[in-house]
Amino acid sequence: MIRFTRATIFLALFTCTLIAASQEQQPQQQDQPQSQQPAQPQHRAHSRAAAPQKEDNDSTAQEPPANPRADVIRENNFGVSLMNRQQFEKALGKFQRACILDPQTDIGCLNSGIAFLNMQRFDEARAILQKSAERDPRNAWAWFNLGLMEKAGGDADAAVVDFQKVAALDPYDADTQYFLGLIYSQQQQYDKAIASFQRALALNPFQVSAEFGMAQALQRSGKAPEAKIHFDRFQHMTSQKLGKPVSFIYGEQGRYSLAEVMQPAPEPVPQAMPVHFVNVTQAAGLPFAAARVAATQFHGGADTTPSAAGSATLNVRKSRTAKPAAQSPASTLAQFLGSGACIIDYNGDGKPDIFLVDADGRGNSALYKNIGAGKFVNVSREAHLDIHGQGLACAVGDYDNDGKPDLAITMNRQSHPLPQRGQRHI
Repeated sequence: MIRFTRATIFLALFTCTLIAASQEQQPQQQDQPQSQQPAQPQHRAHSRAAAPQKEDNDSTAQEPPANPRADVIRENNFGVSLMNRQQFEKALGKFQRACILDPQTDIGCLNSGIAFLNMQRFDEARAILQKSAERDPRNAWAWFNLGLMEKAGGDADAAVVDFQKVAALDPYDADTQYFLGLIYSQQQQYDKAIASFQRALALNPFQVSAEFGMAQALQRSGKAPEAKIHFDRFQHMTSQKLGKPVSFIYGEQGRYSLAEVMQPAPEPVPQAMPVHFVNVTQAAGLPFAAARVAATQFHGGADTTPSAAGSATLNVRKSRTAKPAAQSPASTLAQFLGSGACIIDYNGDGKPDIFLVDADGRGNSALYKNIGAGKFVNVSREAHLDIHGQGLACAVGDYDNDGKPDLAITMNRQSHPLPQRGQRHI
């Protein structure tokens, strides 16, 4: 009994010791995640913040510098394409942005006035177009569209003044002359109208509207027979679709009524490289006296002097005692044109050889074999090409389809094919 009691007491003490140890170890495990957990997100957040900074630095280093001029050109030309699609309000927004981005160039602002004009917002169009005309009085686009606006508003006199300014700036624009003739005809000034229509047709014979306006002006001025001629021409051109009449919608009122395209600035041209040529005719073994002989025969005298750099220059002077053209040997067409030349690999060694129809200026042909290192030797007799006559030209081709290059020459006003008969003979 006493032993059982002691064992029970010992077991109870051991159990209490284990429970106390486990309770002390559990708070330590709970404290350890709490101390490590905040540090891990902080490290990740720092790495995430560092990564975008690196990407930003890389993108900044790789991206080319912005080109404001390119943005202006893009906005303006996009607006021009919208105008061609009759989307005037959207085009106006593009033109206004181009005008703001580049105040030094008036194209975007002027195109804004053209857009306002086609939207029939005449007051805004007049303000912009007049300012553009004041800024650049030699801008035909500004005066032409002012003329269209004044004509649409019923102020014929102001329209005539504007179109006359365009005609002074560009006297070769047929559409400007047509509009002058049209306004004169509406004012019953038929003589001036006929003169303007005549100038328009002289500049563009297929100006259909000018042909019709001419017929009407002649008819109203009492010249019915002449009016019928022009009316028949108008009907013929319209039926055959040789021309397109001028209408009062965008794109069909002449080139100056269109919004202006902005061209990019030309790229700078690199500095020219110095190039020098040296005459190596004699050093290569080619005939040097042929040009001198031909020039002497035709002009009566020649002087060849080597320059300080070793290059030969040919100074031709006309002799006072030159023979008449009928007696001069150089009066033939062959001697006047000079020798024809052909490049042919006649012996198949992979080196280009040279054939001259008139090698010496006296009608003697010659074949020069390429021996390498920029040197040539005369092999005319070896190749059976000892030919004499008034030769003009030559050509190389496979005449008989045997895989070997053949030669054809024009001599004494006849063509002579010369097929190759061996590795060294033609």
